[in-house]
Amino acid sequence: MKKDLILLVTLALLPLVGFSQGMLFDSESFKNVPKAPTSDGSKSIKPLPLMYDLSKYTPTILKQGEKDMTCVAISTAYYAVGIQRAVQQGISSSGNIANTFSLSPLFSFSRLQKDCSMGIDLNAVANDLKLNGGISFSALNSSECKDKRIATIGNDRHNYFKIKEFQWVFDKKNFPEESSIYDIKKHVSENRPVVVGLPLHSNFSKIRQDYPFYEPSQGTPSTVTHNGKIYALCHAVTVVGYDSNRELIKLVNCYGSAWGQNGFFWMTEADFERYALGGFVLQLFPEQSRSTQDQIPTYNGTKLGGDFEFKSITTSPNGLIFKTESPRYVRNGLYELAKKDWKKGQMFQLFAKNSTQGESMCVFSINEQQQINVHWPSSYAVSKQGSKTLNTTDIFGGFEVSDMIGNSSQVVIPGTESALTIEEKGKDYLCILFGKNSIQSELTAILSKLQQTDATLDFSLRLRQALGSRAVTSGVTYSPDQMHFEATPQQGDIVPIILEVISK
Repeated sequence: MKKDLILLVTLALLPLVGFSQGMLFDSESFKNVPKAPTSDGSKSIKPLPLMYDLSKYTPTILKQGEKDMTCVAISTAYYAVGIQRAVQQGISSSGNIANTFSLSPLFSFSRLQKDCSMGIDLNAVANDLKLNGGISFSALNSSECKDKRIATIGNDRHNYFKIKEFQWVFDKKNFPEESSIYDIKKHVSENRPVVVGLPLHSNFSKIRQDYPFYEPSQGTPSTVTHNGKIYALCHAVTVVGYDSNRELIKLVNCYGSAWGQNGFFWMTEADFERYALGGFVLQLFPEQSRSTQDQIPTYNGTKLGGDFEFKSITTSPNGLIFKTESPRYVRNGLYELAKKDWKKGQMFQLFAKNSTQGESMCVFSINEQQQINVHWPSSYAVSKQGSKTLNTTDIFGGFEVSDMIGNSSQVVIPGTESALTIEEKGKDYLCILFGKNSIQSELTAILSKLQQTDATLDFSLRLRQALGSRAVTSGVTYSPDQMHFEATPQQGDIVPIILEVISK
């Protein structure tokens, strides 16, 4: 079926003469991408700006070749990477952004597809950038497949730029009931543009300067028929802003600056929610600040930092009351709460915020019977495993949430509409593992080792034994009266924070 879809894109030029597309949406492939940490926009999350616009960090608008199917590569390698890196460095000159921060879309595309008249999956370029990296746009500064340099560019030596991870934000094919608007705004307001796939309708090519709105309902779906089946045509673009007052989403396209509003266009939130197929964000490695315009930024993955608040939840006639509980630092990453007599049924939430880009976090609890419950990240199946002392009530749906959170992102554990609940009396340790690299794939092994350690030993020592060589052994500063740390690890890449919770 996938080959048929790729073949069909070669037939798709006639409905949109002078314009191209090229995005395929493989729902099975997209479903396997890790889910970005999600929120529902309730009052426990910090409020979003009413308006946000990354347009000034957008590189020079590209014009996709009229017979080329390279929209996915342009939206991902050129726009999303370029914008995100430019924001990090505070550079808003479109030409400088293109040549210094953006990656070559044609280089990435040519590694995935040798025929420019055939499309690729929405997440294909992001996956290639994670595995193999891309090259600077300045090394292949073209947006059309007819450029003769494409045939030999792979033979040259290049500095390859890799992304750390990519995460899906919404997926209307697999999870049609999940709302996307709040999370789209959250990522954009945290300076992460969102690469999205849209269905192409007949009026898309006609978007103009004086009316830069895409209203799919006012056009007819652009389709092609093959072997008696009708297939819809799709296109990849990048979300760069929003205006909550007007309920609009702003996107950048790859049809040149003469199209739309200087290359940009808008959709109503309602149309976006109804028609957009799926979207993802990129997580980049941190970059050092540049001392001059000409220096190539280099990775700086040594710093870690995080802030955490543990809030109790009580009910009142006026609704829920959230209270930040006072911790006291004890030793080796261990904190204890001032209150030591929590009752069965008490509910809590953990608010976590990281301080640098693209760090990973896992949260679990362990009780005196050495039973472990994973609270973050977690799938629906994990959250329903047996009864634990500090249990998770009603966590996310049936997908796996990524352990990687973005720059200055705040997440609520286990979720803004969920709570950690004390179900049995005794002592629990709530453990937060904060890492430079992904922890998720090794979490099961780490927890198994933890259960096998001597339960009579100091718990912080047991946890470090379970972490092994990944535990940061020096260079960590813990705040005495709040759950906060800063680290410049010389060895290891995971910093633990442990909170002791006692119930009677």
